[in-house]
Amino acid sequence: MNDSADRKVAIFTEALQFSTEERTAHLSRVCAGDLELRRQVDELLRSHDEAGDMLTRYYAREHPTCFVPDSACFPKQLPRRFPLPFIP
Repeated sequence: MNDSADRKVAIFTEALQFSTEERTAHLSRVCAGDLELRRQVDELLRSHDEAGDMLTRYYAREHPTCFVPDSACFPKQLPRRFPLPFIP
């Protein structure tokens, strides 16, 4: 990856840690007038938000019994990146 792409990914990753209101102020500060960088990061964030919990919804639909606690396939420890909701 080049420096520009690395910077864009770093800013995107940082922005995910903020609420929507805080995110706007954070991006204004770190993009510091670089409108193209801001547009690219905003596009990444929008795509991320649109994807949402797509994998979780798919998995719940395809494997509904796995969302029952103590079932054989219910994971005891969920991965941090893709937390699955408890569905009774």
